[in-house]
Amino acid sequence: KKSDIVEVKAMKTPPGGVVLVSKALCWCFEVAPKKVAAPDGKGKVDDYWEPAKKSIWGDPRLLDNLLHYDKDNIPESTMAKLAPLENDPEFEPDAIKKGSVAACGICKWVRAMIVYDQVAKMVGPKKELLRQAQTTLATAQASLAEKKAQLKEVQDNVAKLMADLDA
Repeated sequence: KKSDIVEVKAMKTPPGGVVLVSKALCWCFEVAPKKVAAPDGKGKVDDYWEPAKKSIWGDPRLLDNLLHYDKDNIPESTMAKLAPLENDPEFEPDAIKKGSVAACGICKWVRAMIVYDQVAKMVGPKKELLRQAQTTLATAQASLAEKKAQLKEVQDNVAKLMADLDA
């Protein structure tokens, strides 16, 4: 629901699960993180919350973007980042639902994209083999039809010769 998304966008300090979902969305939609000072003060770390809040949660077309996401062409680099989330106990919809209903739904969507990509990679080569087999079959059937036509022509000729012989 739109109100659930607005609720997430309004969060000042979101729960860890919401931040994790936001990070996953940033990866999916190629939103760059913001470099911020590390909590221990040594160096900088990637912060996905602020960019996600603006570019993703603030996008009025978020639901459309999710529905029309090009799931057949997810970059390998994105899948490499998303794959570990599948077994992350903090990335379970039930755990995330405690922080946000919208983030829970999007967590399910991210998990579905991970599974879809795995299945597509398994099925893709099989689809290609099927296509090749169908092409080979079509060629063989065309050749068979041609040979049957030639055979019928010969049989008709033999029948005519037999009829001429009997006459």
